[in-house]
Amino acid sequence: MPQNKMFAAITVVAMMAGSALAQHNPASRLPLHERSASLQQKRAETGIGNNPFLPVDYPGGIANQNPFAINDNGRIVGVAILPNGTIKGYLLSGRSFKDIVYPGAKASAAYGINKSGLIVGIHCDDVNCNVFHGFSLQGQTFTSLDFPGGVNTNPSSVNNAGDIVGYYQTSDFALHGFMLHQGVYTSIDVPGANETIAFGINNQGVIAGGYGTPDGSGHGFILQGGVFTQVDYPGALGTELTSINDSGDAVGNYNNSGDLSNYGLFMSGGVLTRFQVPFPGSISTLPWGMNNRHQIVGSYGSYPPDYFFGFLTTY
Repeated sequence: MPQNKMFAAITVVAMMAGSALAQHNPASRLPLHERSASLQQKRAETGIGNNPFLPVDYPGGIANQNPFAINDNGRIVGVAILPNGTIKGYLLSGRSFKDIVYPGAKASAAYGINKSGLIVGIHCDDVNCNVFHGFSLQGQTFTSLDFPGGVNTNPSSVNNAGDIVGYYQTSDFALHGFMLHQGVYTSIDVPGANETIAFGINNQGVIAGGYGTPDGSGHGFILQGGVFTQVDYPGALGTELTSINDSGDAVGNYNNSGDLSNYGLFMSGGVLTRFQVPFPGSISTLPWGMNNRHQIVGSYGSYPPDYFFGFLTTY
């Protein structure tokens, strides 16, 4: 499958190097952004790519910025990597960044946030996050989350009811999706898949994600009412959906055979549209999260080597 959150947030620290994006000086960009009148415009007739793309940069972070979710209040959570190699989650509210660091963890990442401010993510036992656990954060209270009998539990998204979806590994290192509803874990596996990742859940309980098949291809999916619907960008080798809102609009990414780039995709009414961040030097666009106010956050850049920045746009 294309790039996944765990890889984007964690393993990039081991692959830092220059890239075509070196021509784009992060210091010349605003450290963060605020919603402006131009960002409240309705979707342009020419499509999502016609709207502004604004950078999201954690102050002092190096070139791996990954905003992963945005709630309906415009609050963003994500991951920043600092020059000393520290990996920490963050919450961006208006102009203020707040660190999200699980107590005693070697590294932390924040992946999802709902309207009430409930945050989910991971905390790591080692600096490279070879072993990690999920967490939820409500107010000042952290709760560790582990799928029963599984390892490396990765919560990815939480809806307003507090339902959490994500993925975990079994002892054979296979990936399986899960849902946590009222304290009960349920495994999610697409029939015939050798790996399944649940990335997003909306307030109707509709789940979006991706799965891999034994032939090496990857596919997106929508899970609604117990029924899986396969989603593929035409001609792509791999497709995954990373977030879905209450209108059923979704974002994700796809890649092509022999091509190291990932391409952003937007799905509305069953129609998939490609979009790319237009900043100079960017060859990959990875939309991660969206809300019901038509805002999308994600990363743009290139890999390998990894060199990513965050963005906010609207549709």
